[in-house]
Amino acid sequence: MSRRPISIRSKLIALTLMTVLAPIWFVLFLVGTKEIRDIRNDMLQSSAMIASVVADYGAAALAFDSRPAAEQALQVLAENPRFLDATIYDSNGRLFAAYRRDSTTAHAPPVELHETQQRTALEGDRITVVQPIMQGGERYGALLLHTAIAPLVTRVHTYVWDLVWLILGVIAASLALAWALERMVTRRLLRLADVAREVTRREDTQVRAQDRGNDEIGLLAGAFNRMLAEIAHRQKEAREAVRLRDEFLSVASHELKTPLTSLKLRVQGLIDQAPPVADPAEALRLHKSFDLAERQVRRLEKLINSLLDVSRIAIGRFPLQCEEVDLVSMVHNVVGQFSAEIARSGADILLDLPAHARGHWDPLRLEQVVVNLLSNALKYGAGKPIEIAVRCDDDTAFLTVRDHGIGIDAADQRRIFERFERAVSLNYGGLGLGLHIAREIVVAHHGTIHVESERGQGAAFVVAIPRGQRPPAELGEAWTHA
Repeated sequence: MSRRPISIRSKLIALTLMTVLAPIWFVLFLVGTKEIRDIRNDMLQSSAMIASVVADYGAAALAFDSRPAAEQALQVLAENPRFLDATIYDSNGRLFAAYRRDSTTAHAPPVELHETQQRTALEGDRITVVQPIMQGGERYGALLLHTAIAPLVTRVHTYVWDLVWLILGVIAASLALAWALERMVTRRLLRLADVAREVTRREDTQVRAQDRGNDEIGLLAGAFNRMLAEIAHRQKEAREAVRLRDEFLSVASHELKTPLTSLKLRVQGLIDQAPPVADPAEALRLHKSFDLAERQVRRLEKLINSLLDVSRIAIGRFPLQCEEVDLVSMVHNVVGQFSAEIARSGADILLDLPAHARGHWDPLRLEQVVVNLLSNALKYGAGKPIEIAVRCDDDTAFLTVRDHGIGIDAADQRRIFERFERAVSLNYGGLGLGLHIAREIVVAHHGTIHVESERGQGAAFVVAIPRGQRPPAELGEAWTHA
């Protein structure tokens, strides 16, 4: 399953968002991490400072063994809801005074009570501070203070929401920037792509891109328009060259037919009026010479007729005169016409024909198709048997001419139906027009022709022509648009 291509608009928006958001996300991550760490340290430091102040007040109470004074010092913490509880222990680790906001359960004294250094730690959902109570270098006890981290969480949540709103704002600004870039760049490129698609769809090089920008896209549109103008100019020149060539072929073919007709009559007269020769060897030599001359004249006539037909096809002067035709009788006639060529090639003609195969066709042009296909099979069939088969159904007649010669490569099987195209070297002769003319005639009858072949396995040309009466199609359409 092929993946759907990503449009340049999507690429531009994605690139803009990545370019803007990636560094911002990185900076916000660093700043956010540092800010959260600073908030945590600030909470720890403030809890430690409060514990130090309370410990200073508690030192005098412990020195004079005054529990009320110690409890009064602890009650100061009640004014701030973040302080959960505080306990003063004497130097022996016994509970001396305590303050509880929500609980009356006394906390067991931690092992750090006997240490002389302050310890502040974040433990679960609270901050624990162990503050030694010292005065004049003498240790009187310790203060255990627990502080809620709810204010810390609130500050972090507030900061996170600020970051979220900042990120949303950055995304909105990035989308606005991408939209602006899309209007300035992508839409203009898409309009240029639409013009290219329109030129391809309509095959109209008169379409132009409308972009008056002075930037690179404007230069691209201008170059695109100049390219279209150059293509239109060259197409016009090519059509004119094709017209002149076809006109030349038509004139040349007509001019060549006049001397060819005289030459043909002269050769035929020499054959008919040849004097008797007593020497059998000399008589045989003259017969072979006359036969060779007659074959060459017929070959020259065929080449000139092919050029004339091609020129007629190109200029649209190749009308069909359709009537009731029997394809089977036509095949028999063509095989009879080629009797001499078949004998010289040594090939056997194998016919597989029904009794009749009638349809509404142009007899002269359809015979030309059979002639061209049989001539092609004799030329490339290497003297091996040639099979000609005709099949019919209610609507279509099928003609197959199969040889067992050199065959045709798959890469050449479409090309051989074009003008002046052949799949083999020049050693076989010909102009490469026979199959092209056959295709044009078949297409004019609303039929199809194709070849089935492999190199070294021979070739089978299959023609399918509707049998019913239909208006002939326009000939030469493939040429006139070449």
